[in-house]
Amino acid sequence: MQLDSYASTGNFDVYKLKNVQSVAGAVENKTLAYYLASLYLQLGEDVQAYELLVRFTKASVEMKCYFNVLAFSQCKQLPMPRLTNTELDCIDYLKQVMNPANQSMIDVINLFGSFSIVGNAPAENAASPIASSCKFYFNDYRKNSRVTDVATVHVVTPSWSMDPSDQSEYLCITGNNIFSRRSNVWRKFVKNQRYKAVYTLPRQLWSELSVELASSPSAGLLILSYVARGMVAGQFPSPITGYVAGFSSGQSALNHSYDSVPLSERHNWPAEAIVYQRDLDQLASACEHFLSEA
Repeated sequence: MQLDSYASTGNFDVYKLKNVQSVAGAVENKTLAYYLASLYLQLGEDVQAYELLVRFTKASVEMKCYFNVLAFSQCKQLPMPRLTNTELDCIDYLKQVMNPANQSMIDVINLFGSFSIVGNAPAENAASPIASSCKFYFNDYRKNSRVTDVATVHVVTPSWSMDPSDQSEYLCITGNNIFSRRSNVWRKFVKNQRYKAVYTLPRQLWSELSVELASSPSAGLLILSYVARGMVAGQFPSPITGYVAGFSSGQSALNHSYDSVPLSERHNWPAEAIVYQRDLDQLASACEHFLSEA
């Protein structure tokens, strides 16, 4: 389905969605309407989404698979499926903490004045993260022997398992915004609502890297590119210190330092190595002090 490709790559605009809609004709299928509306909402096209949804006098349970459509329908008093009180509480929680307008991840780094981006790849003679920095750790980072403290921002893929014992203050879910796609990820927060903020990465970043790499970008490269682009754009008003380690860019046969899982074949590692080095060079030029394994 064409919409699946758009949702996974982030490579779409309002004209592509309208083309799908014109081919489908009058969208009477609620599932298609919810899918289109979720992508329109990701683009900020609220009017287009509203026009799709307002025609239905009754919502189907399928809407529960599209968090942003649920939240939008609640806000606009459109028909919604029956929800439990815990589901309604979860929607309210995520509306408050998801990509808060008054605190981006760049703002969190600025609070600390430094950052440490530490991956889980095998590495030798790695230095320790900056003690008082904004620490970006990934997935099952607590299995990584080089990490002895708690992430500031826990970076995960959409398939991660929620660990109630993890004390990270912030969560970042990589990939094209999982809350603007067909997914039940939002339900993971029904029983765990402790994060100060839950971040997703800009669609444009995911889309541009996917095109450049001809593959989905790894979580580590996404965070590195996000911070590097923030540096280039002048989003850090004060001098910043940075540290990057734990990324093999495909040079290791193993995915992680703590298990025997083979290197993932989902990513274009040779292309990632080029972008990785470019981002490191940008950070080295922009940071007051910068250290990396490369």
